[in-house]
Amino acid sequence: MKPINNTKIVLALTSILACGLNAQYSLFYGNLHSHTSYSDGVETPDIAFAYARDAAGLDFLAVTDHMEHLVPEPWNWVLAKNSAEDFNVDGAFVAIAGFEWSSPIYNHCNVFNTPDLLSVSTLWDLPDFYSDILDAQPAFVQFNHPGEDVTLNWNNLAYISPAVDSAFPLIEVKVFEQDSFYRMALDSGWHVAPVANQDNHSANWGTKNDSRAGIWATALTRESLFEAIKSRRVFSTQDKNASVWLELDETPMGSTAERRSLMRLRIILDDGGGEGWSSITVLGAGGTTLLALAPYPSRLDTTIEINPGSSNWIYLKAVQPDGQWIWSAPCFLMPDPLGETEPNPSDRPRSFGLDVSPNPFNSAVKITLDGVGAHLAPALVEVFDLNGRRVAQLPDDGSVGTDFTPALNDVADNYERDGASPSPTTRCFTWTPDETLPSGVYFVRARFDSRSLSGVEASGASVKRVVYLK
Repeated sequence: MKPINNTKIVLALTSILACGLNAQYSLFYGNLHSHTSYSDGVETPDIAFAYARDAAGLDFLAVTDHMEHLVPEPWNWVLAKNSAEDFNVDGAFVAIAGFEWSSPIYNHCNVFNTPDLLSVSTLWDLPDFYSDILDAQPAFVQFNHPGEDVTLNWNNLAYISPAVDSAFPLIEVKVFEQDSFYRMALDSGWHVAPVANQDNHSANWGTKNDSRAGIWATALTRESLFEAIKSRRVFSTQDKNASVWLELDETPMGSTAERRSLMRLRIILDDGGGEGWSSITVLGAGGTTLLALAPYPSRLDTTIEINPGSSNWIYLKAVQPDGQWIWSAPCFLMPDPLGETEPNPSDRPRSFGLDVSPNPFNSAVKITLDGVGAHLAPALVEVFDLNGRRVAQLPDDGSVGTDFTPALNDVADNYERDGASPSPTTRCFTWTPDETLPSGVYFVRARFDSRSLSGVEASGASVKRVVYLK
C-alpha cells in the first residue's frame, strides 16, 4: 500500500480553499433538453449537434426525443446514440443521447446514461417508472418543466426513497414560476439542483433564447459532466454569461455540510457581459428568506455568516437589471441529529467524543467512541457521503452491519463500575468501505438516542469528516 503524504494533501487543500473550491472546476454551458424529427422536432441529431456546437457555441447538448416516438421506431434510438458518439469530442464538445419519458398523467422526465428505452406502460405507472430507473442504473433523471402541463407533477413531487432520490439529481427551472416547484421538491426531501434548458422543437438548439444549464466540472468530457451532474454542481441561468457558486463551510453547492448554528456562506456571482445584480436572496426550507443582499453593480465574491436554523437546504436566487434570473444548486445540511428540541444536557453521555484515524485513510479507518457513563450504550454509527446518502451503518439494535467490525477493548480501565453494573467507556469500530465507493470526503456520525442500560434517557450526537483515498 502506498503511504499517504499528509503534507501534500494539506497544502493542496489550503491552496484550493484560498481560491474558492470552484477553482478546481471549469464552467461549461449547454442544454439538456431538445428534440429532433425523431419525435416532435425537426431535422436529425447530426444537424442538432452540429448547430449547437458551431452556431450556438454550446459546450454540450443532449438530444432527448420523446420515448413514445422512439419505442415504435427503435432504429431512431440507435441512430441518435450513434450520432452522439460521432459528435462527442473530449475537450471540445459533449454530445449526449437521452430520451424524454412523457407521461400524460405525471408530467415528463429526461432520462440519461442508459442504453435502453423503458416500457411505454410506465407512462401510466409512476412507481413502475421509478423502479425501472433503479434497474437501469447508472441512469439518472431530470424532472422536466414542472407546472407547465396540466398533470399531477409526479404526485406533487412526493418523496419516494433515498435510492430513487439519488437517481434524480436535476429539476428544470427555466422561468420564475418554476422556483416554487424547486422549493417543493427540496421540502419534500429530494436532493435536486436546477438547470435551465430550451426544450427545442425547431432548428434553434442553443439560440432559441439565452437560457443555459451551467455545470462546474473537472473537464469537458461526458464522464466529467455526468459526475458533476450527479454531484449537483450545476445551476440555472436565463443569461448565457452569468454564473453562480456557493460554498457552505467550505462544502461545495450540491453537497452536504455538517450543521452548525453559524456557518460561513461564500457567494460568487458573475456575469461575463458585465451586468450587475438587482436582488440577491438566500432561501431556506419553506421559502424562508435567510439572507437578502443589496443590489450589486458587478461581480460579487463575498463570505457571510448565516444561521440555517432548522432548514436542511439553502440556495441562492438573483435577478439582473434586465429581469433575467439565476438559481444556484442547494447546499444541503445534515439533519439535526438531536431534533428540533434541545435535550437536557444532564441526559447526554458525559465526556462523549468521536475520533477517526487515520484521516485521510487508504483502506480502513478506526472509529472510536468515548463517553464516560453507563448511558453511553446503545449507539448508532453511520457514514454519509457528501450528497447526504448513508453508505454504511451500525444498527441501533446491536446487530453488526457488514461494513463495520466492532470490538470492545477488554482491558480493565475501559469500564466504569457503578455498583455491580459494568458499562463500556470506549468502543472501537473499523470501517472498510465497499470497493464500489469512490475516494472522497465522508461524514461519520455517532449518536445516542434511546433508553440506555442504566435506564437514563440519553440524546447526543457527534460528526467527524473523514477523507478516503483509494
